[in-house]
Amino acid sequence: MNLSRDHHFIPVFYLKQWANTAGKLFEYSRPYNNKIVHKRVGPKATGFQRDLYSFNDCPPEIAQYLESVFLQRADHLASLALAKHLAGDQEPWTSELRSAWSRFTINFLIRHPDPYAEIKAVTRHGWQPDAQDYERLRQPDDPATLEEWIQLQGDNWGDRIRIRLMQTAMDNDVAGERFSAMAWNVLDLSGSDFPLLTSDWPLIRHIDGERMFFALPISPVALFSATNHQVLLENLQKMSPNRLAKRINTEIVSAARLYVYSADSTQEDFIKKHMSFAIQKPPFFPSLERAFAN
Repeated sequence: MNLSRDHHFIPVFYLKQWANTAGKLFEYSRPYNNKIVHKRVGPKATGFQRDLYSFNDCPPEIAQYLESVFLQRADHLASLALAKHLAGDQEPWTSELRSAWSRFTINFLIRHPDPYAEIKAVTRHGWQPDAQDYERLRQPDDPATLEEWIQLQGDNWGDRIRIRLMQTAMDNDVAGERFSAMAWNVLDLSGSDFPLLTSDWPLIRHIDGERMFFALPISPVALFSATNHQVLLENLQKMSPNRLAKRINTEIVSAARLYVYSADSTQEDFIKKHMSFAIQKPPFFPSLERAFAN
């Protein structure tokens, strides 16, 4: 079976919400130093990197596992969750769909090439698994000890356990359960004069002690939010659609690392003014690096 080597760190089903009837959206980028340019692209033609999640020293069925099995399955479930959000479906969430949406949302902070490369480099160059690591990553059908597992793997056992570690990072039970326990809402911004934009770093997050707030544009007129404090949501709901949309767009565009996406070109001047002005600097996971260095 021929597996795609174009690994999308921005899922196609997500970007489709900004595509027009011809299946195109506007992609803004900086391919030439600081000059911002735009072009019309299809969702499949952007937001990917060749072999991003591959471990090419492994056999083919293992090398492409993260992309062809784990992420494809995760994104399929997340696409169903997105459809539920956009349809305004009031039926109770199943635990599977709620977990899928939590995983999808949080993974914008992990599956991007920049943080992903950091995690992969740390686990490749600064870490050798021990019995405690194995116990944490061990699946029900795995042998009881790391030594037994290594004997069964043959060549490339190091990459095989790193693949499992990457999968665990993308499917963090603790973070997922905490996110799933928050209050979720979809705010209708169809009354705004400014359609919502998105980017390759679209998850807005504000954490102040125990107060946590997350926001993600899920279409040009819909904003998903998750919070553990009702006052934060009430403050958003009190804002006019125009004011809220401009605030969200400013954060989205300022944090963009590679791309900004829009349904049209009406906000081009705004994008050129704000693009990547507040980009997050690495390291993305300093605590992870310290942990593996010890």
